[in-house]
Amino acid sequence: MGQYYRIFMCEEDGSNPRVHSPHDHDNNGAKLMEHSYYYNRFVEAACSQLFKTYRHNKPLRVWWVGDYANVDDIPDDKKKFKPVETAWQDENDTCLKVFNEEFNFDAQLYLINLTTHEYIDLKKVYSLNNGNIHPLPLLTAVGNGRGGGDYHGNGVTNLNMVGIWAGDLLQIVEQVPKDDFLDYIDISEDAHFAER
Repeated sequence: MGQYYRIFMCEEDGSNPRVHSPHDHDNNGAKLMEHSYYYNRFVEAACSQLFKTYRHNKPLRVWWVGDYANVDDIPDDKKKFKPVETAWQDENDTCLKVFNEEFNFDAQLYLINLTTHEYIDLKKVYSLNNGNIHPLPLLTAVGNGRGGGDYHGNGVTNLNMVGIWAGDLLQIVEQVPKDDFLDYIDISEDAHFAER
């Protein structure tokens, strides 16, 4: 059976939780590898939210939650946010339909993880994988590998990268931030995902 995915996002403290379904964005397929691409409307909508948070200085925690995911997939320190339970409540109660801001995939932008002090040069990753798989859905995926349509790699890419940013504080920014104590590490090469 195929596994379907929804996005769960919330602010750092868990406030302002929101759930988004791919069906609300040009009827995208709900399986992970039906929508995890550059220029996909569902990915565009998620990226626009992360870029918007940069403008307001409110990063978001992000989980791309499969319907075969379970609570044990979430680390103990992030269980309090209830991403699995909230993502798969009754769709009428949780899914937000207004999620249509445009995002410029062609701009020089960076996906940053404020939790781990890592970043991805989105243009660089686009050129590495010929404009194929966008790193955001895979880095934040929960439940991958349990259903049809999941990401299985191509024998070259690192499957162990899937889900490593789930629940971390993320933003999309115009320049890599400078921290007084820690430099942000570029993991663009490691976040290069490709299919078989």
